[in-house]
Amino acid sequence: MMMTCDEVRMSLGVYALGALEPEERVLVEAHLAECAACRTEAEELGGVAALLGRVAEEDVAQAVSPPRVVLDRLLSERLHDDRARKRRTARALLAVAASVVVAGIGGTVWMTAGQPAADHPAAAPAISQSRSEASRSGTLQRYGKAAPERSAPSENPEGEVRILLDAPRGREFEGRDGAAHATAMVTAGAGPSAEPSAGPAASAGAERGGAPSTVTVTVSGVPGGTRCRLVAVGADGVRRTVTEWTVGRAVHGSPGVSAGSAVTGTTALRPEDIERFEVVAGGRVLLRLAPR
Repeated sequence: MMMTCDEVRMSLGVYALGALEPEERVLVEAHLAECAACRTEAEELGGVAALLGRVAEEDVAQAVSPPRVVLDRLLSERLHDDRARKRRTARALLAVAASVVVAGIGGTVWMTAGQPAADHPAAAPAISQSRSEASRSGTLQRYGKAAPERSAPSENPEGEVRILLDAPRGREFEGRDGAAHATAMVTAGAGPSAEPSAGPAASAGAERGGAPSTVTVTVSGVPGGTRCRLVAVGADGVRRTVTEWTVGRAVHGSPGVSAGSAVTGTTALRPEDIERFEVVAGGRVLLRLAPR
């Protein structure tokens, strides 16, 4: 049975790393012998194995678990941006309130000046002016007291907790393997990892950082030694490989990843442009992940 171009292209990355099963490798090579387009793409991926051989094990570990100082710096920048936005909002509200007060004072003075002198006792203008000034003073005092309370940033821990809870988590994806009752979830953003469940399961997070997007995938319940590949499918139907990994043990010099460990990859797609993810193993789709 001959493979189609789409099926071959899904396996080219694994083929370039020499990690295909013997039966599938025979089918891929038979197709490449007859298809010039797929053969050209395979030649372009020929240097991937040599390039990956230059990556040290320490580099992979650092990519999977960034240093604590990096996470602390990102959190500090996020808190600083939120506080600055709150200060800008408070200043805008104060400016609007001040304009309303000024407009109200101007209207009161105009109405007082426009009334005929015969309609008021001689002392009425002085009393009205005194009341207007007192009202204006009280109003300005009230706004002057409230303004600092709005503009002052919250310094208590509860305020910081609210800021953290309001931080966007991005998009989430979820899928299920009906035969094995396995579940999978993809989270766009720095959301918490999913708890592993019985059967093959995967969770991944894609964090918007402009282009490309960073994707973190976690797989559990897949037999050790399985070569997996995470594929992002865009709204235009184009398939893009995000990352590849081996579950449980090393294959052809590539560091093995135990079940439940996180692996990081990148894609040129923005999180909102991703229609679904697919976890591919052995040339077939193991799990399909759709937006939640």
